[in-house]
Parts: sequence; structure tokens; C-alpha cells
Amino acid sequence: MGYLRALSDHDIPYDDALVLSGELEFATGYRCFLELMASSTPPTAIFSTNYDITLGLITAAQERGIHLPEQISVFGYDCVEVCSMMTPPLPVVQQPEREIGQTAANYLMDRLGGYDGPPRQSRLKSKLIL
Repeated sequence: MGYLRALSDHDIPYDDALVLSGELEFATGYRCFLELMASSTPPTAIFSTNYDITLGLITAAQERGIHLPEQISVFGYDCVEVCSMMTPPLPVVQQPEREIGQTAANYLMDRLGGYDGPPRQSRLKSKLIL
């Protein structure tokens, strides 16, 4: 949802060919990176959606001698440790993990306590680490 909202906010059309998905694992990041690079118009930037996928794409890039972020900009998601160790460091979106857990636990406790209202949604602030 955030991706679509960001595109809409900046009047950028959605392009299904630029969105690759799969299991949230290393192999997906690796495979998707290769697929994107094999495109007739490879991307100049990639946003990865989790730790394992980011590791997979970084590995695929390194094995092919592609220097991140000089040749392709990469934004990781929740992989602060790995991305901060790279030279230069890759930017990372970091979720407020503790607050997510606390909010989910509160919702669960409410449900167990008899709450039978509509599903609730919380939007918590993430942090961009450059």
C-alpha cells in the first residue's frame, strides 16, 4: 500500500514489470536481482522489502561485480546491520519493531477481552537510516 501511495503522491504511473515478488527469503532476492538485470532496461534503483531478500540481491550483485550503490542504488528494509557494514553504507528503512509488537499485543489482549468491533489498523512511523 505504501508503494502505491508514494507513486500516486508523485504522479508516477504503476508499472507491474518493476514489481517482482516471491517468498521472503534469500533466494527470492537473488533471483529477482538477476531477473531485473536481464531486463532490456535494467533499473537504476531497487527497493528491497525484507532482510533476507536484501541479502540475496546484495550477494547476486557482488558475484557479478556490480558495485552497490555506485552502479545501482539499493534501499534495504529492516537490515540495518548488513547495510551499514557496506562501503559505502546502503540506506535502510527501519520499522519500529518494539512498537509493532506492543500494538499487536494490545490488539490481541483487547480481542481476548471481548472486543468484537471492526478490524483495526495502525500506521506507525518508520525511520530512514542513511
